[in-house]
Amino acid sequence: MLNTSRAFYVFLVACWLSLGLLALAALGATPPLAEPQVPTTLTATPYLRTVLPPDALAYVRIAHPWGLLGMPKGNMFSGALASEGVRAAMSALQGTIVQQLLGPLQPQIGPLPGVLLDQVRSPLELAVLRPTGGDVALPDLLLLVQLHSANRDAANALLQTLAQVEPELQIETPLDQHGVGRLQVMGFPIFVFFDTASRRLFLLATQNPTPAALTQRLQSLQPRADAPMLPLEAEVDTSGQGFFVWLDAKTIFTLVQSLLSPEQLLVWQRLGAHAIQQVALGMGVSAGKGCFKLILDMPRVGVRTLLPAVEAPLAFDAAGAPVGLVMLGLPNASDWQQAEAFVKTNIPDMDERLQPFKDSVLAATGLRFDDWLNLFGPELAYVADAAGQYSVLRLRDPEKFATLLEVLQNKYGFRYEQRELHGQTYAHLTFPDIEEIVARAYPEFRAKMGTTPAERLWWRLFSFVPGHLYWKMDGQYLIFAQIPQVLIDRDRIAARTPMKSWLKDIQKLPGDDALFIASAQVEGVPRQIYAAYLQVLQSLGDLARQPLDLFTLPSAMEVKLPQRGSYGVKFTSSANRLALEATYESNPLEVFFLGGGVRTVAMVGMLAAITVPSLLEYRRHAEIGQQLSQVAAFKTVMADFYMAQGHFPTEDELSDAFASLEAAPIASQIEIEPDTGVIVLYVMQEKLGGHNRVYFMPTPQGGTVQWSCRAEFEVKHTLQECR
Repeated sequence: MLNTSRAFYVFLVACWLSLGLLALAALGATPPLAEPQVPTTLTATPYLRTVLPPDALAYVRIAHPWGLLGMPKGNMFSGALASEGVRAAMSALQGTIVQQLLGPLQPQIGPLPGVLLDQVRSPLELAVLRPTGGDVALPDLLLLVQLHSANRDAANALLQTLAQVEPELQIETPLDQHGVGRLQVMGFPIFVFFDTASRRLFLLATQNPTPAALTQRLQSLQPRADAPMLPLEAEVDTSGQGFFVWLDAKTIFTLVQSLLSPEQLLVWQRLGAHAIQQVALGMGVSAGKGCFKLILDMPRVGVRTLLPAVEAPLAFDAAGAPVGLVMLGLPNASDWQQAEAFVKTNIPDMDERLQPFKDSVLAATGLRFDDWLNLFGPELAYVADAAGQYSVLRLRDPEKFATLLEVLQNKYGFRYEQRELHGQTYAHLTFPDIEEIVARAYPEFRAKMGTTPAERLWWRLFSFVPGHLYWKMDGQYLIFAQIPQVLIDRDRIAARTPMKSWLKDIQKLPGDDALFIASAQVEGVPRQIYAAYLQVLQSLGDLARQPLDLFTLPSAMEVKLPQRGSYGVKFTSSANRLALEATYESNPLEVFFLGGGVRTVAMVGMLAAITVPSLLEYRRHAEIGQQLSQVAAFKTVMADFYMAQGHFPTEDELSDAFASLEAAPIASQIEIEPDTGVIVLYVMQEKLGGHNRVYFMPTPQGGTVQWSCRAEFEVKHTLQECR
């Protein structure tokens, strides 16, 4: 099963490459996703999220493969994949993938994957609901999918397939004329309801298995625009076709805290876990960008006090169009004091341990430790733009900064100067080498080292620090560079781009609450991703024997794909939130395309060289296995004949013995040796050529017939007796 599952590789790669690759603008953020006026042929929008009951503890959405591969996501690829050519290609692939790719693999993977892809047309949605009744310990589980067919018999057939695949699942009562049925899993009851009007299939697992339980749960599904989950979902996936998990952490903790021991409860409270309000995790498309995001909606308590609550004004500009930014959110004195208070709960003598360090900071710099924390920040950024690369540091206390410059000059030998050029003032700080710093600050220590000429030479060689730092004040910010030309060019460029709006509006990654953020634009990636997507579609068509005509699909220029793609990562630490996220245009695999050129071509080539031959080989094995499995009917007839007659059929008896199988699909490929009972299968597979025979040899044993198998070729992933 593990090896055979690789046969899905190209299909799964296509789904992965297509996260967010399809048509239309982004759907509404906070309001519920409405049902489409014209349902798509691929997959439907999720429904349960729009009617989530108030007593919901959790919600899970698992994307449908066709939704990943072919549904609108609302990013820059909308124009390309909204074209008639791509939509027609996707419609053609939908049926042939199930029939031609998954069909031959059914002996190895079972019928379920094909049935689900063929009959289910929506993401799988699961709601965990607060238990009803005082004696009920476990929550209710409500699962929902939408089917392609409105036929109740088709829904029953799907349930029957599930029961065949999962031995623990039993059908107690099939769906009746009202669409109500009942299943059982390991003795646990599951109510089923199929609404033929909407084609929605509901499954409810509950410890309160009364006929009214299902009715009450279904009646509680009412549209809610104010559900607390929706704002978080809008930050993770507005398309409705991505993966998403939401937890009402506050209510869950309230329900389970009675199960915790006092010691465990104390640990949770110290960590601050009891204060988490909501949790959201998912991967989808938001604000026109693909994203992966984890959100903890919680105040700054417990272990969270070790991280600062960042509030960055981001009031500095880039020269021209920015290319990239990396930024840290620095803590202030208040942040440090809160972190100290938390640490003291576990290390009571923390003050005594830290005081020598704080005293040394004051002695070395003339500034108290708290003064240092309030001197700069919170923004410390590295920027790349039209002027070059430079750093940006917000200066919060100019007077303390002037004091620091004086200490550096008088105590350590730094040299400071200001230069007027083109009407602007630039600062230049020259660093002394380490030997001079040590000699000035610690003369006794320096006197003990390097007393011989050789030692002094080595000291000079390894203590040299090339130290020049140039900066210019721009409002509240120090703009640093290693050479002054970058600062001069920055002042000469008249065009300015506010970094706050660039991060929020262009990169879709607001940075005012970021403890760490890195965001950049990369040339050429959107077109490379689109080209890779078309190549994957073409490979899927070839594998499914439904060749696609790529000439009917639009080019990158025709749909006006942009030249640059936006990418970023961010770690948020604000007063009420902790979050980790990554943004991209389509999916995380795009990082392999960053850099473009030869590397991109090599990567696509390697993927093709590895996956396509493997998939073709697995398809050949699946086709062989399908033919081998059909010999079972002939073996049964042969064994029955022997048990009845005491010998294998003679040449005169063969025709009558196998008359019932003359119309079998495999009959023309079967040859039976008279008297011996040997069945020979001529496998139809072009690669095998003339070495395509498989011999099934019977051996009577103790009143039964045992079979062995011998093939003229290597047989894998098929019948055990043929390996």
